[in-house]
Parts: sequence; C-alpha cells; structure tokens
Amino acid sequence: MKRTSTFKQYIERSSRRLTHSLLQKAYAANRLAKTSKGVSRSRFYDVKYRYISRAIEMMPDSFYVDSLIDTGTGVILGITTSERFEFHIPATKLSSPARKHLASAQLKRRNGFARKIERPR
Repeated sequence: MKRTSTFKQYIERSSRRLTHSLLQKAYAANRLAKTSKGVSRSRFYDVKYRYISRAIEMMPDSFYVDSLIDTGTGVILGITTSERFEFHIPATKLSSPARKHLASAQLKRRNGFARKIERPR
C-alpha cells in the first residue's frame, strides 16, 4: 500500500519550485508597479513585499543582502537570490520572520558575493 505524505513533507519537497514561483510573481508585481500610478502602484508593491517575505521564510539560505541604502528615514535592502533575482525592498516591509533571518545572518561568501547585514539604526 502506498503511504501518503503529510502536507508539511509536500511543502519541504516542493519548496524550491514554490519559492521560484513566488519570486516570479514578485518580479511581475514589481514591473507592474513601475508602470502604475496611485493606489494600484502601492498595492503592487505590497504584493511584491509579501511574496519576497514568504519566499525568504520558505528558503532563507537562498537569499542574501548585497547592498544597503540608508535613506535617512529607513533602510532599503538590495536582496539577491541564489537564482539571480534581485530586488530592492524597505527593511520595514519585510515580514518579522524574514527580517529576523536577514538580521541574524553573518558575513559569508556565496556565489562570489559577500553579504553584510547591518541592523537599522
């Protein structure tokens, strides 16, 4: 008799594919936000932030911060993935679990890039 797997096991097996799908959707939302105005623009950016946060929560080791921009009112993170997606996102727009992962990261080398995480002041 074939044993069925639990939903958690399914998610673990499918996490790379699901993360890639979330990143593609975040990229599309970002492109749409750049061509939109007003409320639509802010909603597309919110979708982008939500998808990126969820992807970081699913596969945290696939993400690193390659740049920090201090705007005076907050910090914008330049995030790169192991699949070479690159996004800019305000640190305050990340979900709490995603922020915790990125804040606790150490200086490491990954794919030829260094990542350095500094806590917002």
